Amino acid sequence: MKTSLSAISLIATLTACSEMPEIQERPKVPEYLLICPGEPVPVGNETETEFLEWVEDTRQAGQRCRVNLDAVRKILEEC
Repeated sequence: MKTSLSAISLIATLTACSEMPEIQERPKVPEYLLICPGEPVPVGNETETEFLEWVEDTRQAGQRCRVNLDAVRKILEEC
């Protein structure tokens, strides 16, 4: 009796596996969207103007990274 129950269990498992949905292919995300610009190196920063330029460069690098992340999010949401 144990053998027949094991066989039935195996058949039920194999049948269930054959009815599983296909695995979808992972969406393609362009490589350039996966890269964020590095933080600008503070060069000079001896004057207030140089410091403020560095702050602006740093903000722009962060904004570029956020734009890339939003694009990746949209690609993944379309799936």
